Amino acid sequence: MRFRVTIFLVLLVSVLNAQNTASVVYNEEHDIHFLVGETSAKDFAQVGFDTIFFNEYRDYQPNDSIIQKLRTIEMPDSILIVLATWCHDSKVQVPRFARVLNDVSYPEDRLRYISVDLKKQAGSKDISNLNIERVPTFIFYKNGQEFGRIIEKPVVRLESDFYTILNKD
Repeated sequence: MRFRVTIFLVLLVSVLNAQNTASVVYNEEHDIHFLVGETSAKDFAQVGFDTIFFNEYRDYQPNDSIIQKLRTIEMPDSILIVLATWCHDSKVQVPRFARVLNDVSYPEDRLRYISVDLKKQAGSKDISNLNIERVPTFIFYKNGQEFGRIIEKPVVRLESDFYTILNKD
């Protein structure tokens, strides 16, 4: 457990050094700040999402037998996570999925985050072709083509749903 937390902290620090790309937006009606656009862990720190992210990441215990199965199959070429830093489900599911990805050694450079506003828009980044209705949405790609999604919450558990999607041929 201590090793996993250390690995996460090293990854978090390296990602925190990445260029800041998201905008922080304030919604007066709801009195909240949130991110909009391409997002990194450094951006999460701007709106206090990083503490929630770390706690959920640390506390989530993926099913070891599913993790072992995931380690033996071909992973997606890339994964896009569309989330909202104002959304409870994003605050819970995104760090849990990051934990699953870490446990299966999924390459960080093949993972992208896009944060959306209350209307599920990403500012100047047009994501209308993604048809995002609920967040978070985890989108899996192979050869540039989408082949599966987890929308909002897993049906079973994140690692189980991920495994099911990867094995649906």
